[in-house]
Amino acid sequence: MRMIGIAVALAAAFGMAGQVLAGAERITYPDNYKSDFVYFMTSDRPDNNTVRDLYANLTAFESAKDGAPLDHGSQFAMEVYAAVVDEAGEPVYDADGRMQKANLKAVAIMEKQPGWGESYPEDIRNGDWEFGFFSGDGTLKADVDTRPCMECHLPFAEDDYVIYLEELVAKANE
Repeated sequence: MRMIGIAVALAAAFGMAGQVLAGAERITYPDNYKSDFVYFMTSDRPDNNTVRDLYANLTAFESAKDGAPLDHGSQFAMEVYAAVVDEAGEPVYDADGRMQKANLKAVAIMEKQPGWGESYPEDIRNGDWEFGFFSGDGTLKADVDTRPCMECHLPFAEDDYVIYLEELVAKANE
């Protein structure tokens, strides 16, 4: 009987060791994204007073030429800036109608690797994409909950969960 207990304990331990844990710590922060990735758009978010600059690595950029799904190894960097606001807390716009950037709040990274989605329940699974927030120096902001990212991207399943896939495809095919 004791041998069965040991066998069950070992099987459980090896099973746990083989599991892939979900989370932003799996993401490789791209230190040189500004030079190695392709900038493809800026998004103004007056709903939360942020301005976002979006970059795609070459894997994402090249595979976008054919549309979704993007290849594994695809990665996006999104610089999230606080917007300049007036005394009433409303965003300030420039002459071109774009919100003005203030300080960098975070760099959000979205990375796709084989099997990563298996770690998440169906209600928030975004294919094989993982999300994470980092400071400007690449330090993981482990306290930031990425579930809202997953929930926001979930309706874009037909676009491989990439909200701005249309813009990326257009840029890749210029």
